[in-house]
Amino acid sequence: MAGVRCLLRAVDVGVSMDIPCYETELGARNRLTEMFRVGLPAVITSGPEIALDVSRGGAGWSVPPGDAEAFCQALLEAADNREECRRRGKTARAIFEKCYTLEASLAPFLKWADSPWVAPDRGLAPLINANPPAADIQLNEIPELILHCGIPRLDSARKVAEALFFHRMEIESRRFLHRNRDLLNNVEAMWRVDPMQQWDQQWIHPYIAEKVKAHLSRQPHQEKKLLWVSEGISFLPFSLNRLHPQLRVCCSSPAPAVEEPMQKIIEQEGQPVECHCGSLESIGFPTDCFDLIAVPRIPVKGSGIAAWLDEAHRILRVGGCLILAVDVSWNRDRQVPDRQAGEVIQALRQRFETEGREISLEAEILSGAILTESLSESYAWSEEAEDRSRWKRIRQCLGLLPDRKSQTEKAFSCLTFRKGKPA
Repeated sequence: MAGVRCLLRAVDVGVSMDIPCYETELGARNRLTEMFRVGLPAVITSGPEIALDVSRGGAGWSVPPGDAEAFCQALLEAADNREECRRRGKTARAIFEKCYTLEASLAPFLKWADSPWVAPDRGLAPLINANPPAADIQLNEIPELILHCGIPRLDSARKVAEALFFHRMEIESRRFLHRNRDLLNNVEAMWRVDPMQQWDQQWIHPYIAEKVKAHLSRQPHQEKKLLWVSEGISFLPFSLNRLHPQLRVCCSSPAPAVEEPMQKIIEQEGQPVECHCGSLESIGFPTDCFDLIAVPRIPVKGSGIAAWLDEAHRILRVGGCLILAVDVSWNRDRQVPDRQAGEVIQALRQRFETEGREISLEAEILSGAILTESLSESYAWSEEAEDRSRWKRIRQCLGLLPDRKSQTEKAFSCLTFRKGKPA
């Protein structure tokens, strides 16, 4: 760094060029502050926020990125006018003293630290439909991230990113978190962040919402009852209660710590949502009392799965649906053990099939894109043998055998089981 500073003092004009991209918009560009520090005027391409100090503050010359002719013209202007260079160099040094010294840079943070506050728009920024410069990535990096987390095809991921209702749900989730932040912080140790704010689970809530909507559309004027089973607190039960007047919503959580903040949130939201805490078996719901049971994540594991499914089956009315999300993706950060996923699916199939129930295995995601793809297509983006072998083990564990006619294998991330009449 000492060598760079000596070099900056030996030249008349600094040069900084960037390509037009997302990283440029966010870049701090410390090289420019080093130029300002020694009073060196700069010829730069616009893009970084600090470029505004150059163009508006008169600390140099700023030209559009990619415009070689304009960049050359600015360099010639700087070379032909030494006096103007010196004047702009003094301006650069003045801007550094005002904005970029250690004291000036830390002043806003120290002011906030003396009296902390929360920004009024905290939690309201959308993840998907962002404004420029983030707009250039919303149909590239974002679908690829979702692709790693359960949706096997890029075109399905694009449908997610472009869906208006998905965007609205995302905003609604953030506003719910913002309104109830203080209450939710009290259970932060056990509370799971809303799935709509997690890359590996974002598709779960839209799936459940669409399934609930489809079920209610069959009898639009008949009152229905939904049981939401989740360890944490989510916006979706409140959203469904508001969107569907004929729907009565009841929330169940196995975590006792959720009950008090949940009751306060119900009062704060002003919606007639019920709340019960404890294991599903201990609550003691009446038999055949729910038309829909939505489970974004089964709250039990291992040997407890069968008992939990027995109780869910008992309290579900004939013709009702159990909407269940099972994450069988191979995301390295949040892997679901193969055996656990297999136990869930196997217990579901066994419970419904052995008692002669009508069973409907559905796996539509959002606009109806079926999660039924050939094995080669499902992991075509991954070149790692480890991922391939793990996906095959999951398929074998779930009992999803290849169709010999089409030579394809079927995989489901979300399932809907319908309770039929006894045989």
